[in-house]
Amino acid sequence: MNLFVEFSLIGSVVSAIITVYLFIKEIHRGSSQRKVVIVFSVVTGSMLLLAWLLTYIPTPASAGSNISVTKQGTTTVGRPGSGEGTTPTPTQPPTPTIEPSATVADGLITKNLTLPCSSCNSDPVHVTINTIQIDNANGRMIWDTSLRDVTGSGRGFSYVKYDLQANGSQTMVDAVLSQTQFSGNQADMQAIFAFVPSPGVSYTLTIVVNWAYNTSGNIYFDPVKLSF
Repeated sequence: MNLFVEFSLIGSVVSAIITVYLFIKEIHRGSSQRKVVIVFSVVTGSMLLLAWLLTYIPTPASAGSNISVTKQGTTTVGRPGSGEGTTPTPTQPPTPTIEPSATVADGLITKNLTLPCSSCNSDPVHVTINTIQIDNANGRMIWDTSLRDVTGSGRGFSYVKYDLQANGSQTMVDAVLSQTQFSGNQADMQAIFAFVPSPGVSYTLTIVVNWAYNTSGNIYFDPVKLSF
């Protein structure tokens, strides 16, 4: 309610009081004051009607502002259509979920894989991968491997290279060998890789053995691709 409405209401009340006073005075003195009473009555009624109408007319302050909240959480304070006072509520981006890399389940995989040697004339030494143990708890694989000198020379042999390389990777992972040098015609040892393979990934195994009886020194077995 603005100041003009307040003054109109006050004036109406004052006019009503004067009208009642003159009406009572007219009763005691006769009808000489009737015209005055009528005039005050009309004035009082007009001011009351005007004050009543003004209470339904919005003031400039109330008509020029608006506060609303949109469904997206944006609060707008200002005049409609002015484009002022819009403050967007910041939206937090969703936190990405990091999925751990899948690994092959624990267990003992039987291979019985004898490595080929296309560069060997008579294939004098056989290297066989017997089993592969997957050990997730310790993050490793244990490859049980056998060596056998089929010539029976008894000169012994040693490992020069025993590694794995994942498909698409440029890094070769060397195995930790339980033993590297052997005498006689047959030997068993364990090669331990300090990782657990991922299912469906192809790995290339490369093994090089030095055979003492071989005058050329090293035997380069064909690389073999394995997957789990």
